[in-house]
Amino acid sequence: MGLVSPVFKNKGKSATDPNSYRKITVSSVINKVTEKLHLNDNSDIIEKIQNYLQRGFTAGVSPIFAAIIITELFAEAKDHKLLLILALLDAQKAFDKLWHSSLLRKTYQIGIDGDKWLMLKAWYHELVSQVKWNGGLSRPFPEKQGVRQDKAADSASYLLLGEPPIKAEIHKRIFTTFGNIVRNFDSIEHQLTWRQLATKSNSSNSWYIMVKSLLEMYDLPSYYDLLQNPPGKPTWENLVKSTVNSYWEQKLKLEAKTKSSLKFIDIDRLSIGKTHLIWNSAGSDTFVITKASVKCRMLLGVYTLQANRHRFNQFEVDPSCPLCKQGPEDRTHFLVLYQHLATVRQPFMESLKIVMREMLQDLHQQITSDPLLLTQVILDCSSSPFVQPQYYNRLECLSRGLCYALHIARSTALEYHYK
Repeated sequence: MGLVSPVFKNKGKSATDPNSYRKITVSSVINKVTEKLHLNDNSDIIEKIQNYLQRGFTAGVSPIFAAIIITELFAEAKDHKLLLILALLDAQKAFDKLWHSSLLRKTYQIGIDGDKWLMLKAWYHELVSQVKWNGGLSRPFPEKQGVRQDKAADSASYLLLGEPPIKAEIHKRIFTTFGNIVRNFDSIEHQLTWRQLATKSNSSNSWYIMVKSLLEMYDLPSYYDLLQNPPGKPTWENLVKSTVNSYWEQKLKLEAKTKSSLKFIDIDRLSIGKTHLIWNSAGSDTFVITKASVKCRMLLGVYTLQANRHRFNQFEVDPSCPLCKQGPEDRTHFLVLYQHLATVRQPFMESLKIVMREMLQDLHQQITSDPLLLTQVILDCSSSPFVQPQYYNRLECLSRGLCYALHIARSTALEYHYK
């Protein structure tokens, strides 16, 4: 028996239509072991009949290789200004509608016979499933067709997360795919590599030429070196990861240092692979993450205050605080000086002063009385030269709560102010 979990396909389909759900079966461990043994035992037969262009369900070959061949066809047609018509066929619900008797007949015809065939037949004999939905199970129903399917911002924003941008991840995937190609000497993709290198110019639309330019951009080994001496999979993946991450870390830092809104962040302390304190201390609690998100916007300078509005519309927007009119409403005014929110700020500031006094007996008054130094501690204590690492989490927890409380209070006050 298999446990069926309906998975919504989305893609604009109706949630009330049963055909909008993909039937994913969670098979038993025994079934998975049996499937693996059967595949290994008949691999020689399968390899003989499989088309050499098939990429799906092929060991050691990624299905994305099929896209490479199509991509090169497009590039060839585009380079030579040729008409190319590509027809795609989709066998709708191919797995769900496969007739079991036909499956058994076909496996016998290709040479799977004797006990091997009987084992496969027994595997699909009296096959039943149950649907799991909203914690409940349907009554068992027989399966007469189908094959079981299992499913084993900007620069500173990326640096705070410790993650490279999406483009970097795409490049890593490209390099991983190319590494698989250069190691697979007998594949058609490997043969195509030599052909495209020999016939295509650097201005070509070929995927292989794009890979060549990416190798040069990241200062990785050349195309020809990799083809002549392909590195092992772990070696290549580690080299790609470290090189791509290093490239983007330097690029993002250079961009971040040109942004005046990031003045409260010590850019040199940030690195890809290391999450900033603001996210690292948030954990997995949804409410805490919400608070951290608000504070992160303030740290990055994208939290909308009146000074931000004025920067983009200087002739029509007054930078003064709309509630107190006591100067421009920037981050320091909002977090430290704004008297209208003093009662909200006070309990957090008292706790913060206790920590500062414990950490810096001689300097705590100087820091807490200086609006800019205090703003620095609130927004990013890890960038303050006065704060010791063992106090990071305590200060971050306090400042996160302060920023969120001020955010809620300000939003409420503005709502009443503009009514």
